[in-house]
Amino acid sequence: MGKHIKHNSPEFIMANEAAAFLAVSRRTFERWKEAGYIPHIRMGRVLRYRKADLIKAMESMTVNKVVE
Repeated sequence: MGKHIKHNSPEFIMANEAAAFLAVSRRTFERWKEAGYIPHIRMGRVLRYRKADLIKAMESMTVNKVVE
């Protein structure tokens, strides 16, 4: 049987919490989500985010610059 997860599970956070976790404005967070940088899970009519997915998304957007 599949695992059922409630929308208020501590594994998932809401958009405001996700933006704060990433230390960006809600507007920036929404732009990143619309651009496909931020993975999300739809639970009914509500979107939720996993912190582990947010960390991976930030790591994939990190640019390493070489200073000479």
